[in-house]
Amino acid sequence: MKNLNGIMLGMAIVVILASGGYFVYKEYLQPETEVPTDVTVAAGTDLTFREVTQTRHEDVDGTGGCDVKLLYPQIEESSGVSADIRESINLQIASAVKEFLTTDDEDLTLAATSFVTSCKTDLTDLVAQMDDPIESAQQAWTSEVGYDIKQNANGILSIGLSDYLNQGGAHPNITQLFLNFDVKTGKQLTLRDVIEPAKLQAFEVKEKQWLIDHESDALFEESLNEFRAYASNPTDESTDRYIDDAIFYLTPDAIGVFYNPYAIAPYAAGPIAVEILRSEI
Repeated sequence: MKNLNGIMLGMAIVVILASGGYFVYKEYLQPETEVPTDVTVAAGTDLTFREVTQTRHEDVDGTGGCDVKLLYPQIEESSGVSADIRESINLQIASAVKEFLTTDDEDLTLAATSFVTSCKTDLTDLVAQMDDPIESAQQAWTSEVGYDIKQNANGILSIGLSDYLNQGGAHPNITQLFLNFDVKTGKQLTLRDVIEPAKLQAFEVKEKQWLIDHESDALFEESLNEFRAYASNPTDESTDRYIDDAIFYLTPDAIGVFYNPYAIAPYAAGPIAVEILRSEI
């Protein structure tokens, strides 16, 4: 189910709660130094892919310079979907990758170039203020994007994209997003497309209660209090907000809700994901 080509698992904690039908994992995903040249697709899945890699580098005297390393999938023509749907999904994947680069360029190739150019300017200014050549030499800024296929079966494609961004701070920033597609139409799915309207509130209560029961020590106090209030007295307004704001992914057996660092807990807690089995909804 899960293709980790191009991604290194930096930290993983898996907890299985058989009695409740849920499990949660935390992980830092980082692209590997050596990029594989193809994707192995599990037997019985719907689509085949090719991997696209893009790299950019700018030298900055006395430092490791600026780098962009992109690795993301594109659907192959041999997958059996129409050209229009294939092109639509591929464009949406590339557009999501571009969002990590935070530039105004519409083209991904131009965005990667703009990112390292801007990085060079910022890094040059920073180094000019440093007196320690050793500290300067340690400055090597990079943005590395990799991916993770959560589901590629039953007409559903769920892809995770992760960005490992290091710009000289106390720690790198790791951000993940997910794209969920109906491959028959090319439409990007929302939670409202995969959960019946009458079950949306029950889904959210289950998910928030799991966080209360198993992540209370890690959560921000404000988040914990909010989730407790909701679980004891769920409202339609809060349910709609949680559903519409959710970062989620799909597997053949479950629906996962994902929280990046700082969303509901400190960086040290890592990303948090709660998977709720479809059979429980």
